Amino acid sequence: MEVVMLPKTLRLIRHGESQRNLAGYHAWHGNTNLFEEVITRPSSLAPLTDEGVRQAIETGKWLKKEKITFDRLYVSSMNRAKQTAGLLDIPGAQWFIENRIRERSAGVLEDMLPEDREKYHDSIVSAGHMWDPYNFRPDRGESFGDLEVRLRGFFDTLHRSHADTVGVVSHGHVMKILEAIIYHMTPEEFTATHGGGVERILNGMMIEYTRIDPATNAELLYLGWMRFCTPWKDPHWSPWKEITRKTYSSTELLQQIADCRERSGM
Repeated sequence: MEVVMLPKTLRLIRHGESQRNLAGYHAWHGNTNLFEEVITRPSSLAPLTDEGVRQAIETGKWLKKEKITFDRLYVSSMNRAKQTAGLLDIPGAQWFIENRIRERSAGVLEDMLPEDREKYHDSIVSAGHMWDPYNFRPDRGESFGDLEVRLRGFFDTLHRSHADTVGVVSHGHVMKILEAIIYHMTPEEFTATHGGGVERILNGMMIEYTRIDPATNAELLYLGWMRFCTPWKDPHWSPWKEITRKTYSSTELLQQIADCRERSGM
């Protein structure tokens, strides 16, 4: 029976800075003028800023300089991702537009100013969103768990792609959840890794996963190493990091329950 595996190399690229990104940054720093303008349009239609355009173009030049090629290419259905993909100007590129790798929907939170978000969370009778942020679903939005479900479907597509090298232009939350799937993270580990801006994924960052051992060139059945680079900011790769796919003993499972009770006061 044929063994169906992921590509030998999977490269994920976050879109360049979008108008929504810039508006959100200014809103968090007290200037809401731009935010009040962009929320009149759907998030899916937000274009890149001039800086985002520059980031995408510089990344494309870097890909050519590094002679990085792709056997298959996927791009999110959202405009900021499609614009980034086009500006990369990959020679001979033929992109599959993939709606399953669109950004996570924050629902009602998407169009709220920072202080309104705080009021919204404070108004919820159940404080579960404080203790279980991975599975918290804002009104008309998605939880990270919801995003994981649809991205696992995309993973199945990658298994069937029969391509050695795949490129994906998508979004920050999508890249975080794909990392969680690859590492077999628990919801608690995901929150600890990505909560509070830890290991932030920058606009234009590329994360590369591989099944080929960088030291020996041996091929694994699963993605075993990762590295990253943000070409428009620093054109140098990070060192390779080996991926640990965790399992848990019965004692460790029970300890997780105890830790959860201690944190939540249950």
